[in-house]
Amino acid sequence: MGDNGAEELARYLRQNTSLKSLRMEKCCIGLVGCKALADAIRSNPYIGIHAFGVPDNPNIGPDGGEYIARLLEENKSIVDLDIRNCGIDWRGACKIGKVLESTPFINRLHLGYNDIEPGGVRCILDALKSNKRLSHIGMSEKDNHFSDEGIHYLLGVLEHDNDTIRTAVLP
Repeated sequence: MGDNGAEELARYLRQNTSLKSLRMEKCCIGLVGCKALADAIRSNPYIGIHAFGVPDNPNIGPDGGEYIARLLEENKSIVDLDIRNCGIDWRGACKIGKVLESTPFINRLHLGYNDIEPGGVRCILDALKSNKRLSHIGMSEKDNHFSDEGIHYLLGVLEHDNDTIRTAVLP
């Protein structure tokens, strides 16, 4: 599909009112396609997408986290977000984490196989202190650099600050 196909789909999404789930796994989408999809969904107040996934599109890259964060800020219907292996770095993870702090709608987040490093892991885990809706989080070790410190930090958050996480997929 690539960025061109994602841009074509984005034109359709600007007017769609019935799509509930969009999952585009291994579609060779890059940053341009990610931005087009996010902007289209953000600009359509009548679309009710509950699940948004672009897993295994590593060319979305480090800046893709910014577009996904903007999407989550404005679209309150997404409850399941799958952005595994999208090339998102710690900066993108922190932007997503910031939105998660104030967005009570997401209940499933799949963020594994990105390069979010310890700083990004901490941003996501800090969001769990105030986000009481998230019940499933996937942050696999591969490329995320989820250290022993990260696991201890998560355990502290779960013990003292968050009792809604039911599933945590970790290293």
